[in-house]
Amino acid sequence: MTERSKLFMFAALTMFGMGVGSALMYLIAQGLLPAGADIERVFSTPSASDQNVLKWANTGMLIGFFLFPVLVFRLMFGQSNALPLRWQKSSHWWWLAPFILIFLSGMADILGAFNTWLMEQLQWRSADEMQTNADHLQKLMLSPETPWDWFSTIVAVVIAPAILEELFFRGALQNLFTRVGTSNGSAIWASALIFSALHLQFEGFLPRLFLGVILGYLYHWSGSLTTAVIAHAFNNALALMMFTYFESFEWEISENRWVELLIGFGMGFIGIAITQWAYRRGHAPSSRQQE
Repeated sequence: MTERSKLFMFAALTMFGMGVGSALMYLIAQGLLPAGADIERVFSTPSASDQNVLKWANTGMLIGFFLFPVLVFRLMFGQSNALPLRWQKSSHWWWLAPFILIFLSGMADILGAFNTWLMEQLQWRSADEMQTNADHLQKLMLSPETPWDWFSTIVAVVIAPAILEELFFRGALQNLFTRVGTSNGSAIWASALIFSALHLQFEGFLPRLFLGVILGYLYHWSGSLTTAVIAHAFNNALALMMFTYFESFEWEISENRWVELLIGFGMGFIGIAITQWAYRRGHAPSSRQQE
């Protein structure tokens, strides 16, 4: 089978994985909810009391959506002919990745502001209801109170998405795009574009695309999926902390937007400088490692 055919096969498995994820989501919700509870109500109009059910159900959905196609694909074609999912030994990229994300977060905030302005200018109202529902669900999942709430939040919001999404988008999709003859840069941007689009949160499309590109290059330069997972988990943990204490995902350093803009660019330049230093210190020649 050609590499292009394998890419289409992976796309077909992903479509099937959506069904598997939906089934797991409903089965987990049914197992956690009291007998006779209205499952449809929990997913359509969730309340604060449903947050732990939603977290574990969402984790089940992620397993079906992202882990299922990767595992089946590797079983079908074998490791040497499929996806080189390498968890390499520790490197300087592991501990530098969080610092890179912190300093580049200022640039992400600028993109977020532009994203919001662009949607207002386009008067794009068709996605309002979907965005409102997504925001409500996100706030429920990021509002832990008890120790058990915190545990389920860390697993469902920080750890599980980081591992499962990086396996799918960087470990699988980015490698498959490269194998069909796409350049490394194009493969990184293509997988990041799909990464952002599949979250179905249009107000954060550009910042999430930017995050996907950063994660893609971190994986490509380090040659290790662990680097991308650590960076992704750190980004999720940072978002959780910011929302918990500030009820916002954006830095609010100053009320003056121009001052925030300058700070954002300044932080971005520091992040770029750290990335260049790490790149010069050592990088993998390609994310497509030889088996």
